[in-house]
Amino acid sequence: MRRIVVVDDEYASDTISIEELIGICEALPPETAVTIPSLGELPFDADPDVWRASLQNLWAELDGGKQADLLRRARIVREDNGAESTFLSDDDDEPHADPSDGDSSQKVSPVVGTVGEAGEGEPQPDLDPTSEPAAATGEQQPSDPKRDAVAALGLQQLLADLPDFTFETLSLGQWNESRDRYLGDEDEARHTLFLFDRDFRREHASSDEGLKLVREVQKQGASLCGLITHTVPVGAEHEAWDSLARDHDLDRDRFLVIAKQRLSVDNGATHYSFLRMVRLAALSSRCGAMKNAAWRVFADSVEAAKEAMERVSVLDFDQIVLASSRREGVWEPDTLFRIFSVFMRREARRRMHENLEADLPSKVRDARSVSVIPGDDEAVYGSEPPCAEAIRVHRFELFESPEYINRHHLPIDLGDLFQDARGTQFILLSQPCDLMVRSNGRRSYDDKCTRQVVLAEIVRPAGQSGPKDSWEKIDWYDEATGQPAYVDFANAHDVRLAVLDLCVLNEDGKASIDVDVAGSSGLIEPWQKHCEKVRRLFRAAIERYKELEKKQVKNEIKKALLPAASLSARFDAGVDGSVLTYEIRRVGRLLQPRAGAVLTHFAQYRSRAAFEHDLDHRTPRTNSDDENQRSGSDCSGDSGSTANEGNGDG
Repeated sequence: MRRIVVVDDEYASDTISIEELIGICEALPPETAVTIPSLGELPFDADPDVWRASLQNLWAELDGGKQADLLRRARIVREDNGAESTFLSDDDDEPHADPSDGDSSQKVSPVVGTVGEAGEGEPQPDLDPTSEPAAATGEQQPSDPKRDAVAALGLQQLLADLPDFTFETLSLGQWNESRDRYLGDEDEARHTLFLFDRDFRREHASSDEGLKLVREVQKQGASLCGLITHTVPVGAEHEAWDSLARDHDLDRDRFLVIAKQRLSVDNGATHYSFLRMVRLAALSSRCGAMKNAAWRVFADSVEAAKEAMERVSVLDFDQIVLASSRREGVWEPDTLFRIFSVFMRREARRRMHENLEADLPSKVRDARSVSVIPGDDEAVYGSEPPCAEAIRVHRFELFESPEYINRHHLPIDLGDLFQDARGTQFILLSQPCDLMVRSNGRRSYDDKCTRQVVLAEIVRPAGQSGPKDSWEKIDWYDEATGQPAYVDFANAHDVRLAVLDLCVLNEDGKASIDVDVAGSSGLIEPWQKHCEKVRRLFRAAIERYKELEKKQVKNEIKKALLPAASLSARFDAGVDGSVLTYEIRRVGRLLQPRAGAVLTHFAQYRSRAAFEHDLDHRTPRTNSDDENQRSGSDCSGDSGSTANEGNGDG
């Protein structure tokens, strides 16, 4: 970018006047008037004619931009103090309402910085990020003079002094008079960032006039354009961008929505700064070019992969997809997609370098040059938290949804996630081969369905408590925020695998079985056979249960005859007619290789060494709580841990 052009009705000349400034100063107490930046030396406690003359002399020395800055600062001070003012126009002796008057009930906090020479080094007001802007695409709200003034000052502060840039501010009227100067040179227009306010009602235009200007500039070939507005809150820009581009016929790849709230003082890692959003405006068209090029390569690769699949004979297809899946107890579509992805990856990598028209590598380099953020800028302007789309994509890559695995009755596997009736969640940690149901409907060395597997609890610490030695991190666990969770190896339970097998039989993932109903036709062939073995196991248990029920035996005793899910984890079981249900259900799956990594760390945790205790009695002892929570690899002193508790020894 070579030039930044901002069009906003805040820069309209008819809203800037010495009369308004005098009116503001008259309405403020002298001790408050001197707090207006650049006016601290004026004698407001003297005769009004004296300080008015001094103010007029100062005003005459400032150019138009600095006059506007000074008046905006005065408006902010006035709003903060709840003062009301009137001023006389040059053409009328009657007092007129201040055109910037508005609701001052929305309080804002200060920005720190300098703007030109006016008020250099003085504190500036800042927009409160918690203030309530209008909805992204809903009804427009009245203009707030203080927010507009703060935004204009922040914009000047951020952009006016950037090196190697021309920064220009225009009102709507000035833009209409000089648009040919900015759009006439196509090369210059392509290297100009245009930033338009959305609402121009103060210049007697529409509340969506800025969107019309964006469309006008795009038609002239400009590639960088942003809509800066108070009507879209921070964090909702992407949704507003998508909706506004669609509703107003705008090119999404050459247009970006930026919340004016970002012109407030930078608030660390909570949000991107305004400058960071300006960078995204420059990146938008490059990302669009990169996606379009990738899609051309992808479309060609899909067709080539389809042809490769067509060349697979029925004999090979039966062996590769059907027979191999049946032998290993895998769902056939998963194997089919695996083969197709192999063909796709091979074709895409080859065509990426051969498709000269798409030229994906050069577009990647172009986008990369804009995307790179120097480390010092990262420290100054903060970093962006994960956006909703990033969280969604990460979770799609790392987790299988419960709808998918349960609806298609996918077999129990390493990384399966479960939840009990109290909301506690668990992850299955067992060697995948031990979980596999073979073509004969059996698991190796488990003819009687007695195998135990490990379910480890998943915890999400509240507050500032850090992870323990016995915890293993799972990234992107929370669907809404992307926050991680932890697998607590110290709270691992042995659970009967046959109980978890019941989750496979039901599309809702519940551990339940009706022993009088055949298994679902959606089960793969090995699991249809396995289902019969499981049904016989639980039918026998229900028959024993009903025999005791006839004898009016206590409920606790009857339940004791049902196959226990676990001796350490409580998964209550209940019988209703021919239906047996355990209070646990499958709620997702952590995919490989992450699930395998968790299993590896669990094995290391369970094989950690234990050392003899230290013979030096002066060694500091941990308190009982710390002792119970300690789960590192050093197990020394585990026996007799209470020997010295409470004796005050060093």
